[in-house]
Amino acid sequence: MEDSFSEYKRRDPESTILYQVLDRNMERFFASLESNPDQKSLPYFVRKEFEKFLSCGVLRQGLVRLKCSDCSESILVAFSCKCRGFCPSCAGRRMSERSINLTENVIPFVPTRHWVLSVPFELRYWRATRR
Repeated sequence: MEDSFSEYKRRDPESTILYQVLDRNMERFFASLESNPDQKSLPYFVRKEFEKFLSCGVLRQGLVRLKCSDCSESILVAFSCKCRGFCPSCAGRRMSERSINLTENVIPFVPTRHWVLSVPFELRYWRATRR
């Protein structure tokens, strides 16, 4: 258990270029969309995804302190947004978890080259807006 504490390194989302660009320009972007009557506005869930991304991994947005009962060493772990579409950290984690589930539980132990799930066009918007 002691090794896992020494190996943990908090990712610093505030220092990434994507975070900095969105943090500086997101409100201006949404304001420009709303002020232009000819421009179609983005759905609410898109704005919500952007806002959740800006709070993902940021300590001031929420955290948990983990303390080892043996050595009393503690670390801070920031909450994640768990978004489906935009956050590279959460999307990567979700992709990894799903691939492990598919290879271990869903797809039988036979040679498989590719597995694809196709959703008809009529259902894609509905699936994107509803869980």
